[in-house]
Amino acid sequence: MRVLAAVSLLTMALVVAAPLTAQQATPEPTGSADGQAQIAALAIPLYERAGAALQSREYERAMLDFSLFILLNPTSGQAYFGRALSHLGQNDLDGALVDLEQALAVAPDELAFRASVHRLRASLLASAGREEQALDDYTQALELAPEGDIYVDRALLYLRTRMFSLALADLDRALELLPEDADLYNYRAFAYAALARDADAARDYQRFLQATAGAPVEGDALAPGEFVVLQFEQGVVYSLPFEGRAGQVLNAVALARPETEVDPLLVLLDPDGEPISANDDRGGGVDAGIGGLRLPVDGTYMLLVGHSLGGAQGEVGVAIEFEDAGDS
Repeated sequence: MRVLAAVSLLTMALVVAAPLTAQQATPEPTGSADGQAQIAALAIPLYERAGAALQSREYERAMLDFSLFILLNPTSGQAYFGRALSHLGQNDLDGALVDLEQALAVAPDELAFRASVHRLRASLLASAGREEQALDDYTQALELAPEGDIYVDRALLYLRTRMFSLALADLDRALELLPEDADLYNYRAFAYAALARDADAARDYQRFLQATAGAPVEGDALAPGEFVVLQFEQGVVYSLPFEGRAGQVLNAVALARPETEVDPLLVLLDPDGEPISANDDRGGGVDAGIGGLRLPVDGTYMLLVGHSLGGAQGEVGVAIEFEDAGDS
């Protein structure tokens, strides 16, 4: 399961990189038209230079130019936002939060911009362990701009704080808005699994594999007690059949070779090809395991072995074993 990621500084820098007009660079009229024109002539190059410095990660230069611009135009929300990003580039969280608050104070009517500010502040608050405040900011961002990426951000925070039903609702909405984002099936499967909705989790993990992998590599039939080593790279998924009887209790594991970068994922299909169980990251590690599953019918089952979001390169050992119904 991938952890909540902070919004990229470079991505957020694009918000302040748009060209600034003379009108935007001029404060509320307090003097002559000639005086305002002179201020604009000074301000626009400062803003452009600050934005360029921010994108090239010259954070001290960007902060200085944004500060000078703010002296000329103290009502520019984008300039405060840009200076907040400059603070972040220098690992100054408190300074960034102060400027983001000011950006919201001076930009009451720019809905998309305000949503960006709330989203960034939510990400920063979440990274600082202030989850309740972060959730409030994500909610405000969604009220202003109900976009798929913001639903994803809030869902990931809900997952991190174990609010699985709320995460599920946000992921449902995100998938409506971002149907091509396969990772969302992985996140939703995690939420389903946490809510003990095993069949739903297995179905979403299968969808994730179908969307991110090529055709499954057909492997030899698995025999109980046999340990099979599979080589993984990006997009690979293996299809391993085995025979099972109704009432048998199945244990299956997929173990990543130590010091590799592969995150195994297991999905079990019944003889009709329907997903009935799955697992990713058992016990908090990267290994996957299905344990104590009573098989419903006789027939040929299929174990899909793929990789999850934590890594794709390396070797994975796979094994199954059965317990008799009377031993479970």
